Amino acid sequence: MLSPVPDTAYETPAQLATAISRGDKRAEAALFQRYYRQTLFILERRTSDPELAQDLCQEAFCITIERLRAQPLSDPDKLPAFLHSTALNLYIGELRKTNRRKTFTDQALLDGVADATQNQYRSLLRERSGEAVRRLIAAMDNSRDRALLYQYYIEEKDKTQVCAELGLSHRHFDKVLFRAKQRFKELLMHS
Repeated sequence: MLSPVPDTAYETPAQLATAISRGDKRAEAALFQRYYRQTLFILERRTSDPELAQDLCQEAFCITIERLRAQPLSDPDKLPAFLHSTALNLYIGELRKTNRRKTFTDQALLDGVADATQNQYRSLLRERSGEAVRRLIAAMDNSRDRALLYQYYIEEKDKTQVCAELGLSHRHFDKVLFRAKQRFKELLMHS
């Protein structure tokens, strides 16, 4: 591991950029020490996401160092500006990628479009079937079965909520639900 580089080893950005171009590893460490906090601060303010800011900051330093190794800057004194613009370009690229992945729906438009699979007959049939199921549940002898089936299937409450209301454990819920469905099925077959 490289020892910390005194900040005075490369007094100007041009000296730092030139040393990196020549493959000086200590200069790379000095670049990081000198500009990391500034670059991270800029990205954190833009992203409002510390983890994303750190990722983009690291990538900006990698790109800057690779660029300097491959080809020196035309104006080495502008090294900090090059680093910061690289970081901001990475942020903009991340925004574009995120925006491309988003899917927006116009809910008002979707609500206004009629479902081609629905028609009045099916709606009426579903409504009447629901009424018949409610009447059958109400006709069941066991009050816990009635409450369980009604809450779970008609009111569509989640398992945890039904367990809390009926005083059941999660494991016991499955057994009770199975037996209630069996009794409902028997009632349905005999009606």
